[in-house]
Amino acid sequence: MPRRLAAGAGLAAACAGGLAMTLGASTACVPHDCDPTSSTFDMATQGTKTVNAQGFVVWASGPLGGPWMPYPGGLTITVTLPAGFVATDYPRVSVSTGVDQDAGATSTEISGQAAQITDLSTSGFKLNNGSCADYNVWFSVMGTMTTGDGGTGRDASGD
Repeated sequence: MPRRLAAGAGLAAACAGGLAMTLGASTACVPHDCDPTSSTFDMATQGTKTVNAQGFVVWASGPLGGPWMPYPGGLTITVTLPAGFVATDYPRVSVSTGVDQDAGATSTEISGQAAQITDLSTSGFKLNNGSCADYNVWFSVMGTMTTGDGGTGRDASGD
């Protein structure tokens, strides 16, 4: 009996050692195609500003027809909004398989891993592609621009 137990313990140790060597040899991100990266996007200097039919200001990452920005897996974009801009809705974000939407690329509003919006505040937000898939991205935010007196349009001096 002790001989069988010893043999069984030796086999278990050999199997565990082989498993450890197998697991130790594999890595999750080879060749690091999906490692986290980051970039910044300043709407005031890099974005486009339009006014829609209802009179709201719409800041966007670029023209809806393209070109759209590269959006590789693992990328977090820190978006800053212009001073005086007050968002009236959540950011609208779409991803696509192509850069130019006029060339028949497939696009969709995003959700899930590719649409992780965090740190939403009056000054901006972060947009994270939590997947390992590479896309192109377009985003916009609708709102109003305030005046120096807090948006009332009146002279703040009280004259």
